[in-house]
Amino acid sequence: MYIDLTKMTREEEVDYFITKIDDCDTKAYDDVLRGKKRIYDIPFKYRDRRMYVYACRNIRGMNIEWEGALEKKLLENCLLGDIIKRNEKYADINDGNSDLLYNVSAEDLKDIYLSYFVSGLF
Repeated sequence: MYIDLTKMTREEEVDYFITKIDDCDTKAYDDVLRGKKRIYDIPFKYRDRRMYVYACRNIRGMNIEWEGALEKKLLENCLLGDIIKRNEKYADINDGNSDLLYNVSAEDLKDIYLSYFVSGLF
């Protein structure tokens, strides 16, 4: 079943992004890991370190070379954009004024970038 993330009610949003379906994952994490949703489909405030790791794992498992290359580039662009956003808008995410759900810093995202795109985990 396709879930339109742009038309969710607050209750549906909580159910999809926050309520855990097992010990550690929400439906959103599960969908990204399984390739049902792409990281760039997920709203910025819900994209955290684990979400990016799951997206990277999904791409590594793609069998079609061109599809994997395209998704890798889209993921890279999304990740770099999020690093910039977190540096600009959320320099201090612990100030209590942030609308981010997860306490993840630009440094966390830079670490993912270095691991997957520079060091070659892909």
